[in-house]
Amino acid sequence: MKTATAPCLEILTGDLSGRRYRVEDAEFVIGRAPTCDLVLPKRYISREHARISRAGRDYVIEGLSEKNPVTLRGRPVRPGHRLEDGQEFEVCGIRFRFLAQAEVAGGRRPAKETDDSWASDPDFGRPEQRPGQRSDPGEASGDSGERPRGRDLRDESAAPPRGLPVEDDDATPPPRRHARGPSEDDLPVPVRGSGAVKRSAPGKVVFDAEPEGDDDSEERTAELPAVGSRAGGGSRESQNERTAELGKVKDPNDPDYDPFAEVDRRKKEEKKGDPGREKALRALMVLGAGGILLAAVIIYKTQQKKPYVLERHTGVIRVAIDQTVRFEEPWSQVDPPQGRRTTPLDGEPYFFHRDRVADVEWAVPHVKTKCIFLIRGIEPGAMEFDLVFPESRRVKRFTVEVEGDNPHDVARERRRAEMKGKVSAHQLRQKAEAHMASGETYVKERDITAREGNYRLAVIEFTRAVDSAVLLRDQLAQGGIVPGDVAELVRRAEDAEAKARNDYDEFVHRELAKYRATLQKNTTFERVEQLKRTLRAINHECDLRFIRLKLILQNSFNGTWTGGGGEVCTER
Repeated sequence: MKTATAPCLEILTGDLSGRRYRVEDAEFVIGRAPTCDLVLPKRYISREHARISRAGRDYVIEGLSEKNPVTLRGRPVRPGHRLEDGQEFEVCGIRFRFLAQAEVAGGRRPAKETDDSWASDPDFGRPEQRPGQRSDPGEASGDSGERPRGRDLRDESAAPPRGLPVEDDDATPPPRRHARGPSEDDLPVPVRGSGAVKRSAPGKVVFDAEPEGDDDSEERTAELPAVGSRAGGGSRESQNERTAELGKVKDPNDPDYDPFAEVDRRKKEEKKGDPGREKALRALMVLGAGGILLAAVIIYKTQQKKPYVLERHTGVIRVAIDQTVRFEEPWSQVDPPQGRRTTPLDGEPYFFHRDRVADVEWAVPHVKTKCIFLIRGIEPGAMEFDLVFPESRRVKRFTVEVEGDNPHDVARERRRAEMKGKVSAHQLRQKAEAHMASGETYVKERDITAREGNYRLAVIEFTRAVDSAVLLRDQLAQGGIVPGDVAELVRRAEDAEAKARNDYDEFVHRELAKYRATLQKNTTFERVEQLKRTLRAINHECDLRFIRLKLILQNSFNGTWTGGGGEVCTER
């Protein structure tokens, strides 16, 4: 047995770890296709993944895959990189070592056996050829053996196994051929797969059955997932993953050959499944959809609420024009009415219902167990408003009727009627002068602290002075002569009343603005004090603003109101 030296490629990791393959031709191709010099039928390997070429006395390596490049020390190798003796590189996690001069064993190659006794060898099994091994025909006379391309050189010093061709020392070396594919004289090579191999015409490999479906001519290289791999060591996946078997395919010399086309086809067929199983699945889907629909109907029926029941409030709420009445309706905490739950502390109204006949204001709606409504008449007529209780599913309807004149105008006309014809001219003059003096006194003392109500009292006194002076003028006019001092008294009383009303309105608006300003930054005590000052400024229990602010003081700030009112309205 002779030994020689030749460049070779040693696999350091993976299923073929420890094997060596000669790099003899001008090009040595590593890839997935059977036409390659070293076949690695894995999904991450392209049909032609890497090429080692001879450049003079040196060898250079070039990566042919864009998805999974050849790496050298963890970085993609540059095209035309010169391989040095003992240098290592990786292809999809499989580590290789290039040996420029490796000792290989040689021997006489016997004639190829015609039987299949090699298939029983436990060291090789069926099929015998490993990925990367291809055979060339020998040219020794009477020799039908073959010299495998990319053959395993791990242990060639021992006697070759039965049926394994060994190079003959005396035989004429076979002719060189390009590494791109076998010549027509190539012998059939067993390929790992489920189908049996039959020998047909020279140089062809024919499988038992042709694959169904069109041949996929596109590149089907899977992209290598980013798994943790270190320089100098293969990835965990490449070490554990077994070599993928090739299915029944067409001629492997076809440039569009894809060893995984049959695998993909079988997977697609498996997905179709058994027709009976598909029918059962469809029936289950129909039953599931029906169950979901039935559950939705049941939930809808159970959550569907009964219609509202209308209830009418017994009695009618009567109010006059420009009059405000307070109306209360109790309710339970377990059955609260629908509406606002908070009170605006700035004194702005919260209108629950508005109509051309009347306005319904819900004052302090946060008060528990009762609704406090302020109803103000606008013009004669009737209207209705509803209070909804969602829990008990009932609607309570109230009726409001507006009739009569302004009660303040009615009270003024009544005062004039009581004095007309019953009080003498002298007494009317005394009353007018007395009311004028009292009104001027209120004007002088209205800016004193805690006497803000004098603004409203001054208006009342000047109004009564006008009533007495007008009655005096009318009584004297019946005699035909109206003295000038009486006319002057009427003019002074009317001017004083107009000025007092204007001052009163301006003062109330100013105090309301001060109170609303305290809500932004002042303490509760300061807010309450300013609110009481505003109430004293209004000083009119029939005024809607006075009623609203008084309710806020009592229910929102828990305060008490002890200040007196002004003009008494018995008609409200």
